[in-house]
Amino acid sequence: MALGTAEGLKSFLRRKGRQMEKNSFHACATCINFQPEKRKDGMFYFCSRLGYETKPDYQFNCWTPKEHIIHLMEKRKGENL
Repeated sequence: MALGTAEGLKSFLRRKGRQMEKNSFHACATCINFQPEKRKDGMFYFCSRLGYETKPDYQFNCWTPKEHIIHLMEKRKGENL
């Protein structure tokens, strides 16, 4: 996709964001406040802290990782020493 298109730009920014991420686990889906709900018309994702709809791959500064994510981060940190 060409960078000049809206989809191309979105794709570029997503890739760039992943490269700049300090914590690859940081996303709504790994937060304790992430509330997925299966509905007739598809999945609905809600943040109980912020009080509005979100997406699993969005990132916000209020992120609080789930317990098993904390353990995974600690394990990965130990592997990189």
